[in-house]
Amino acid sequence: MRRTDLRRPVRAHGGYRAKKVGHLPNRRFIRADILEVFEHEFEPFHSVISAYTVHHLTDDEKGLLFAKVLTSLVPGGRAVFGDLMVQTSETKALKIREYTANGDAKTAQDIKEEFFWLIDAAVADLSQLGFLVKIRRFSDLSHGIVAEKVI
Repeated sequence: MRRTDLRRPVRAHGGYRAKKVGHLPNRRFIRADILEVFEHEFEPFHSVISAYTVHHLTDDEKGLLFAKVLTSLVPGGRAVFGDLMVQTSETKALKIREYTANGDAKTAQDIKEEFFWLIDAAVADLSQLGFLVKIRRFSDLSHGIVAEKVI
């Protein structure tokens, strides 16, 4: 799943595209606004995968997304998110200072302006909804979250 640029024209059939790919049987790729995709009538998902999309959402929108993902997954289904994340708001402030001190003002500005995930808050929100959560660090600002529906 990926968030589309909302400035692009909306497709006549509702703005989303579901496509099965021949070399990936039983797979469906959906292109739609990430907060609207779950409003369409689909069978429950076994997995939802999002890469570098959710950091465009506010904290409230992230919570709404997590709840929609939970209701759209089969029991035991997984949501996998790879995105821009920091551990806490204090870590975010530290990263802004670090990147600024190292002469990388653009990255520091991006950290200020984007809605980087706060890992501690996301794990708490996902766990409260009933997900079993695992985290993996990919780089200084990129992490992965696997949230398994256990209820």
